[in-house]
This record gives sequence, structure tokens and C-alpha cells, in this order.
Amino acid sequence: MLGAMLLVFMCFGFVIYLASQASFAGANLVAIICVASIILLFTLIDVEFGIYCLMAGMLLSPEIRFDFIQLTRRDFFIRIDDIMILTVGVAWFAQAVAKGKLSLLKDSPLNWPILTFTFLTALSTARGTFTGAVGSPITAFFYVLKFTEFFLLYFLIINNIKTEEQVKRIMTSYFLTVVMVVAWATWTTIITGEFGRATTPFETDEEPATLGGYLLFSFCLAFGLLTHATSIVSRVTYLALMAAIIPPFLYTLSRGSYLAFIPSFFAVFLLSRRRAIPIIVLIIACFAIPWIPAATIQRVEYTFENRLEPVRGEKPGEGQIVLDPSSAARLQRYKGVLWQWAYRPLLGQGVTGVGFVDSQIVRVLGEVGILGLCSLIWIFKSLLQSTIRLYRVLPDGYMRGLVLGLMSGTVGLLFHSSTANTFTIVRIAGPFWAVCGLIMAVYNIYFQPRSVPARVTTRSLPAKVTK
Repeated sequence: MLGAMLLVFMCFGFVIYLASQASFAGANLVAIICVASIILLFTLIDVEFGIYCLMAGMLLSPEIRFDFIQLTRRDFFIRIDDIMILTVGVAWFAQAVAKGKLSLLKDSPLNWPILTFTFLTALSTARGTFTGAVGSPITAFFYVLKFTEFFLLYFLIINNIKTEEQVKRIMTSYFLTVVMVVAWATWTTIITGEFGRATTPFETDEEPATLGGYLLFSFCLAFGLLTHATSIVSRVTYLALMAAIIPPFLYTLSRGSYLAFIPSFFAVFLLSRRRAIPIIVLIIACFAIPWIPAATIQRVEYTFENRLEPVRGEKPGEGQIVLDPSSAARLQRYKGVLWQWAYRPLLGQGVTGVGFVDSQIVRVLGEVGILGLCSLIWIFKSLLQSTIRLYRVLPDGYMRGLVLGLMSGTVGLLFHSSTANTFTIVRIAGPFWAVCGLIMAVYNIYFQPRSVPARVTTRSLPAKVTK
């Protein structure tokens, strides 16, 4: 399986290279056909191979520009990973139909919350289109499609993962991708200085907040695995990965990512039953403070400097609080969204109906209304309740550490989403929902009832099944 995984990565890398060259030459359709063909082939052979490609492609795939599709005030780009998710999903669905397995689709605590949120999003957008609140129905359609892609990825994984060994293999491909992204960001930002701020590979524009959210989530996963690692080799490996993530994370200069790092770290400390390792990591971090890059310190200081502007006639030391231009513009935009939401409080204005908003929570409130926000809260409430329940029954080891990492990563991304569209960015939301699918597949292994044929007695079952 390791050899097959390496073969898939090499073939996928070669096809991505061909697709990028075809895209640069203007042959966008050829690029799409190349990627879709190889992904379809791998998925038809084994869905797990298609998931390997997804894990790598969500971070290492380029964008393809299409001029014949005109969107309002922006160019239209298709990411290779969008094609991959749809291709793998269609191939898996076709396999399920051919084998008559559609009736065996697995249930999970997230199914109804996800379906409810998707329905409300589509309903709100349809209403906004008819009332004129949604200015560009085509743009809104592609945003709704992107939400659907993430949930399709979740259902794809949870319905195809049956063993913990599969989870470990897929997470190996995930961390291999993390290593590649960290190497890219370190080389282009810290070593060569090609970019001023660390960003994800193959972006049309620099996206440091995107890389910050992705590295934050990956750090939490490695941190959780470190906390429950059972061997010295595993602990050294995860600690080295965490240490490699920190420099490019600091060079993202993303204040929202810095802010989200704090609650995610304390989530590991509070949720874990092994608190010695988080304390040791915290002590190491405190000793490393003098080596924090100057650019990071200046970025943080900029957030707090000149916050008190004197007003004429006031006493010395008194005045009014003044925000930096970025924060002031963001808060002003939030006020505008709340003003728009007040006209349609239940279902909102529809996707894209309130314009661009740099906050997932405020955006959902304005676009899908209070019902959409409640359904989103329902999703994460169900996720955290299920993972906590699973964490309590798992034995100490890899799976327990991975569940702890997902819980802390979810907490961090929720804070990250207060200042970014975290769960609509494919390079953050894609890996997040993929790992959620893996963990909920493990949840089904431990908690979903198994049907036993009538002729089979418990005495004839293997000890593991009986237990």
C-alpha cells in the first residue's frame, strides 16, 4: 500500500505538471481533461487512491482561468481540486449505483445538520435571486456549489472508510502534503524572500490568511497526535513537524491566525487527559520567544499601537479609541451586513447577496439569516459532541490523538472564521471536512450498531465483534 501511495503521488504530480503547462499555454480544456481522466482512473481502481489525490490536490493544485464565463467584478477561476472533488464524487456514486450499494449509505451525527444547512443555503439563494438581492445568479450558483463540494467530500470519505488502517494511510498522505506546503512556504518566504508573506502554492494572488488557517489546523492535528503518541519515534516525528510549521506560520503575518492559535492550544490542554506534553510544549514556546521574527512582532504591535487618539479639549491621557484602517474597514463592513440582515432576518439575502464579507460568521448571518447561522452552529455542536464522546472511549494511541487534534483544530478554525471566510476557502475547508469524514468513520466503527444474521449466534462471532 505504501508503494501504491507513492505511485499515486508521482503520477498525480506528473499530471498536475502537464495540466499547469497546458493551462499556461491557454489549453484549459486539455488541462481539465488530463486531471479528470487520471483521477477518474484511480478512483475506479480504488476510491482510497482517489482520496490520496484529493489530499494532495487540495493544496498543490493550480488555478485555471476561464474567460468565457463572466462574473460580476471578478475573473472566473476553476481550481484543479474542484474538478477532483466532483470527479471522485461522481466516480464513487457511479460505483455505488453499479454495485447496488446506495441503500447502504452510512448515517452520522452530522448528516441532518449538513443537509439542513445546504437546503437553507439553496432556498435563501433562490429567493434572493427572484427578489433581486443576489446580483449575479451565476456567481451565487458557484458559491453554493462550493459548499456542496465540501459536504460531498465528507460523505464520500465517511462512506468509503471502513478500518482504522485506512485512516492512518490517508492521514499519511495528508501529512506528506503538509511537509510539501511547509517546504514551499519556507523556501519562497524565508530563504529566497520571493514573497513578502508566506502563502499557499499556485495562488493567483497571495493568500497568507489561507495558509495561516491551514497550518493552524495541521499544527493542531500534529499536536494531538504528539500528546497521545506511544513511541519515541512518533513523538520526535510529530514534534519535528510542529517545529517546521511554526516559521512559515509566523511569516503569514495573519493576525486572525495568531489569535486563533491561542484557543486551539488551550483546547488541547483542557481536553487532553495527558497535560504534561502541552505544558512542555508551552515551556519550549516561551523559551523561543526571543527568536520570533521582527516582521511578526511589528505586525502584532501594529494592531495595538496608536489606539488612543487625543480629542481637542480633553485632558491628557483621555481620548477616543481609534482602529487601524484594516480593522476599521472590517467593522464598518460588519455594520453594513447587519443592516442588510435586518430586512430579512430569517433567511437572509442569499449567497453573495450582501457582497464580500471577511468573516464567515457575519457572512452566514447576512446571507442565510438566523436560520442558517443556527444550522451552522448545529453542525459544529454535533461535531464537537461526537468527537468528545469518541475521545472518551478510544484507547490511548493514534486515533485518540487524531480526535484530540480535530477538536482543537475545530476550535481554532471557529475563531479564525471570525475574521476570514474560513469554511468557504477550499484549502482550509477541504482538509477540514476530509479529516471530519475520517473521524466520523471511526465514530461509526465504535458506535453504529452492526446487523447480525439471524442464524449467527454470539458464540460463533469473533471475540472483537462480540465485544
